Formats: sequence, C-alpha cells, structure tokens
Amino acid sequence: MASGALVAVGCVLVVLSGIALSFQTGVNSSLGRVSGKSFASVVSFTVGLVALLIFFVIDTYAIGAKGPTAGRIKAVPWWGWLGGLLGAFYVVCTIFFAQILGAGVLTSIFVTSQLITSILLDYYGIVGFEKRKLRWERILGACFLVVGVLLISLFRGDLQEVTPSGVPDASNGPESPAPSGYPGPAGKVSIDMSGAYLQRRTPPTSNIELQDPGVGG
Repeated sequence: MASGALVAVGCVLVVLSGIALSFQTGVNSSLGRVSGKSFASVVSFTVGLVALLIFFVIDTYAIGAKGPTAGRIKAVPWWGWLGGLLGAFYVVCTIFFAQILGAGVLTSIFVTSQLITSILLDYYGIVGFEKRKLRWERILGACFLVVGVLLISLFRGDLQEVTPSGVPDASNGPESPAPSGYPGPAGKVSIDMSGAYLQRRTPPTSNIELQDPGVGG
C-alpha cells in the first residue's frame, strides 16, 4: 500500500478510535454506576484483554507477524511495561468523573492534556519519540486548546428535560401530549439511556371521567 494511502487509512482509523473512546467513557461510567466502579474497571480490561488476545492470535498466526522472544523481551526498557497501568488509571478516572464533569468537559480536558504532553514528548524525545523542534505554531495551537477547554467548561449547558415521547424539551411551555396507553395527563419525566421512565413529575390520575352530579339526574 502506498504511503499516502496508508496515512489516509491511519487517519480514518484514528478518528474512529477517538469516537470509540468517547463512547467508552459513557459505557464504563454507566456500568460503574450500576455495578460498582471497581467492578466496571475490571470488566473493561477483561473484555479488552479477550479482544487483544484474539488480535494477537490473528496477527501472529494468520498474518505472520513475529512473536515475542526472550531476547526481544529483555530489550524492552522498564517504562515499556507501564502502558497497561497508565490505561487503567485513565479508565478509573473516566468511571469516577464522567458523570460529574460531563462528556464535553471530560473529553476536552483529556484531549488538551494529551496534546500538550505530546508536544513536550516530541521536544524532549522521551519514551520512544524522536526529538522535534518546539515551534511557535505548536505553542499557539496549545493555547487555543486551553481556550477551548475553558469555553466548554464555563458554558456546559443546562440539563435537558425529556418529555414522555422521548423528545428533549428545552422550554418550560405547555406540556407535551403523552403517548398512547400512557395513563394520566401529559407531564415531564426523566429517562435513562434505555428509555425507562425514572420519575414522573405530574402524578397520574384515573382514566375514569368524573361526572358533575348535577348533570343527568
């Protein structure tokens, strides 16, 4: 494959991995809220381990990549074994703080800190990176990222109320009509990602219409 095509494929896959990372944050946080944060961390890495073992088998036996040898393993620097620990730290942080900070603030802080750290890693040439000059354009880009984090953090937006039909209601206007089969008058409810009704703000009333005792004798 030509180098240009390889770069294009790599960019697409990196974009997809970034999208997947944002979804992973919500998935792990939701699992932690229901089953416990430490259990969610274990599940996340167990599922990841199974997927990576499958990839290792395919890469080694189907594609024909060279597997590890004793000599190659001994040549790995001490910090080369810390990747899993750093990944675990990231997953635990997202599970604990995703619901508190929100997806926008959490992701913007992560991305900004990653890019600023990456610029420094390039400049000093540590943990396997080649040294690159620190240009003023990169510093300016990092400043823009910090401004972006501040804007996203300061203007987080209000939580949206959701009507029984599942459509976000951004106003406090007239109540939306309730779906068919839903007892009682229309009201605003809170729902979770599965669509289950968690709280009904307008108490249900009977479907039996009350007649005026003076009518019909």
